[in-house]
Amino acid sequence: MCENERQKLTCPNDGKIFVMGATYGRQSRDTCPSPPMRKTDCTSASSEGKVVEMCDGQRSCSLHASNDVFGNPCPGTYKYLQVTYNCTNKDISVLRSLSTIGEKLVQGGNDSKRSWFTFALVPVLCVILFLVNIAILIKMILKCVQLKQERSRVDENIKKNVQIVKEEKAGTNVYVIDHRLSEERTEASPGDEHDEEVPPRGDEPPSYDSLYTGQRGERC
Repeated sequence: MCENERQKLTCPNDGKIFVMGATYGRQSRDTCPSPPMRKTDCTSASSEGKVVEMCDGQRSCSLHASNDVFGNPCPGTYKYLQVTYNCTNKDISVLRSLSTIGEKLVQGGNDSKRSWFTFALVPVLCVILFLVNIAILIKMILKCVQLKQERSRVDENIKKNVQIVKEEKAGTNVYVIDHRLSEERTEASPGDEHDEEVPPRGDEPPSYDSLYTGQRGERC
């Protein structure tokens, strides 16, 4: 469609328009050959977005190839609007998402080398990302195991310390009991010595009372 012309896009049988591409400017001298044609490599950056906004998912839409709609990418050059579209009964939003993903992956237009490099690079990046995630997961698992082992060692040390404290406490109690018993025996021994009578031995002289009563010892 040449500059300043209007055209209507229509899909039959209840089909919907799916815009595959659109350019407003000039890429060839053969299309709309009317002077002036100062440039043949100019395109409006918003041309496809404008057409998608006006026609995508519609059964029909009217387009006006003008600088007022698409801007003026190359002043002094007679331009034209070129639209590529399909009529489909599928979900336009899904098709648009797939088309956007494809454009981002390719990013090189007709440059086959760049396209193959991009398609080859994407799986490699996915594999690298997967391996990085696996490494992070393994590191986290090892860290958890290490923390568990350290906690087990701490618990074991605590149990040992508690057992030592219990044994020391039990030994202290036994010492206190033995000490108390020894003190009681020490206190009780002087009184027993005073109360106990010591019988006289045979070689000792008779007491005064025995002489008075007329009793004699064995030597008398």
